[in-house]
Amino acid sequence: MSLSCRIAAGYAAGVTLVAAPVLIFLGAASARADVAPVNTGPSVSHHETFPGQHNFPQPATAAHHHHQNHHA
Repeated sequence: MSLSCRIAAGYAAGVTLVAAPVLIFLGAASARADVAPVNTGPSVSHHETFPGQHNFPQPATAAHHHHQNHHA
């Protein structure tokens, strides 16, 4: 490898090593994060797994065993 190629390769590596953190800093500085989202959606703590099914038989009861044996 000639001297000029080594100098060019070293220069390219140096520019890359300097440019990468600068670009990361500029990207982070120009990023705009929303402080409060407009629509957060339903809360997980208030989400019903099966809405409208409030009367289900408790395990180990006669109604529960009847449901298990006669379920479609």
